[in-house]
Amino acid sequence: PTEQRKLHKALRRLSAKSQLYPQCFSLPPLNHVDQVTGGTYGDVFKAYLGDQTFAVKQMRVWGKVWKAFAKEAITWGQLSHPNILPFYGLYKAGTSSRLCLVSPWMENGHIGNFMKTQQVAACDIDKLLSLILDIALGLEYLHKREIIHGDLKNNILVTAASKACIADLGLCALGTTLSSFPEYRTQPCGCAALRYKAPELHDGERTDSRSDIYSFACLMYELMAGELPFSNVTNDGALIRAVTDGKRPECPPPGCRSEIRTLDAAWRLVEDCWAQIPEKRPTAAQIVVLLKGAEIGAKETTSAGSWD
Repeated sequence: PTEQRKLHKALRRLSAKSQLYPQCFSLPPLNHVDQVTGGTYGDVFKAYLGDQTFAVKQMRVWGKVWKAFAKEAITWGQLSHPNILPFYGLYKAGTSSRLCLVSPWMENGHIGNFMKTQQVAACDIDKLLSLILDIALGLEYLHKREIIHGDLKNNILVTAASKACIADLGLCALGTTLSSFPEYRTQPCGCAALRYKAPELHDGERTDSRSDIYSFACLMYELMAGELPFSNVTNDGALIRAVTDGKRPECPPPGCRSEIRTLDAAWRLVEDCWAQIPEKRPTAAQIVVLLKGAEIGAKETTSAGSWD
């Protein structure tokens, strides 16, 4: 609704100006049990409260910098969709004042890990297409609300019901904010991993819904081929030149998971989504229609409930 959108924008502006976030997002500190992994800006811990398990991302920023995330927390905290990882809230960790973001724990982990451990192979084309549709539905939801992810890559998590959900919302915006502070300018921006980065972004253009669609195409390729885009290119400069020159990975050769290539419509969709000219890429809503259409026939993943 228009009024709700206006209120949301006003709240974001107020939060950015005051460098405060609504107290409804404030949580008591959780006991971090196991460090699971680390990234550009934070470490992920597994934490428990009663019989519930949570993922806690402890950011490697402190002081006035963490407050810059407040307006992004407002956006993430108001989202509700089965294919978007929920944001439960945040707190400052102990005397370090490091920002901690809390969300549900996903035992299946990232989608790449899920594909390997669960052996989702070509013979299970229906499951593969459902995962791709899950991502598209989450992206459609974001774009309808004029929200750009900006860092879509392998940060797709899989629920206990084998449903894909988009994670790391707002962290790309935090990376952009950090670049305005001299002490962080030497760190990598963390926005849009190079292999998923649209060609126009290499020319200094800002991320938008169309660059998200390019990243979606790279994700779709990864799921179809079982390997990263341009997996044979190890030099960053060569990779950037290839992408800006309009080169793209070829259709996966015959093999287990890549049997999905028999669906010519699926490969045509990949090619449309990573078109060199951004205006030629379909919207997320159009992608959902195409995936559900008769030529591809993807089915939505059924959920066991609220964050199964």
